[in-house]
Amino acid sequence: MLKMSNCMIGLWLLTIAASLAAAESPDVRLFDWRGMHDAELLGGKVISGAEGEADVLRIEKVPGGSKTIPLFVREGIVPKSGRIALIGEIRYEGVDEPGHMEMWVVLPDGSRYFSRTVAEAGPMRLIEGHCDWRPILLPFHFGDDIPESISLEVNLILPGSGEVELAPLRLEDPWVVGGAVGGAVGGGAAPSRWFSDRVGGWICGIVGVTMGLAFPALGRLSSNPRARNGILALHALIFAIGLLGAIAGVIAVASGQPYGVFLPLILSGGLTVFFVFHQRRRTQSRVQAELRKMQAMDR
Repeated sequence: MLKMSNCMIGLWLLTIAASLAAAESPDVRLFDWRGMHDAELLGGKVISGAEGEADVLRIEKVPGGSKTIPLFVREGIVPKSGRIALIGEIRYEGVDEPGHMEMWVVLPDGSRYFSRTVAEAGPMRLIEGHCDWRPILLPFHFGDDIPESISLEVNLILPGSGEVELAPLRLEDPWVVGGAVGGAVGGGAAPSRWFSDRVGGWICGIVGVTMGLAFPALGRLSSNPRARNGILALHALIFAIGLLGAIAGVIAVASGQPYGVFLPLILSGGLTVFFVFHQRRRTQSRVQAELRKMQAMDR
């Protein structure tokens, strides 16, 4: 009964982790320049990134002409919260007059609202002069009245001349005020996301169900002397897999992966290691108890 309760605790914890990874983590939608069709991508030139790096969108502005450069439009976005944000990275050189990025949010009734990067500092600061890759942020707050769907129109405003490059942008929903900005889709050395939040939830769910079903069965089989060696070898294999998962989670944290990536790896790997270690100790205790019983009978 104790073995079953221990494994059910593990299953319960991993189910919670699955919910956190799949539900509480933001729904991240990546705007990949290469994957956009002509009706969406309105301006700029897609430049292939180096090996292991994302493609970037390059905009070259010469003196004269319109200062508003449409970049892309995306229709039919269904927000799930009252606070969203478009996040990414930008670099620029030779921008001789202050410019900015703007995001227009178009509601079903046709009303339009904007967010602009016109601050003096931070990820919402103006675009001016020269700057290597830095975070950029375009947040928007709906309040309590969340629309059924929206359209996004994103523009670059450059009154003068200059060259601007944008890494793929991502739309976070919900966006947590004060949360990390940039570093997930960087056009330079920033790492790409290993897998989605939904995949992270599946990892926790599969590991949890496997633990809940397999460990009680292994515990019962371990009482059979003929199966004991095989069970111990299986314990070692599962322990190694769990340890690798936990190590991968630590690497994910160190490399700047988001919450929905490192939490499932650390929690599922760590709990797997813990329960294998715990059950192996119980098996060894059972073997020692049987040996003491046999020794007592020999006397």
